[in-house]
Amino acid sequence: MRRDLRSLFELAGVERGSVHHGIISCVVPPLLPIFERTCEKLLGRPALIVGPGIRTGMPIRVENPREVARIGS
Repeated sequence: MRRDLRSLFELAGVERGSVHHGIISCVVPPLLPIFERTCEKLLGRPALIVGPGIRTGMPIRVENPREVARIGS
């Protein structure tokens, strides 16, 4: 995983040292701890986890936000 992220940085022409913070939004719960550890190892600090209840200041313009991207309904 770390190698993949480093490759993405290289492809985008971004120096790893220029990235100081990370934000993770994950729809596959078993992968979240892996993403968190990877971000912490690469950046030296925990990432902000975006999920239910986080206040982003961005309006969600759907009638029932809990049904967005729900699988199996």
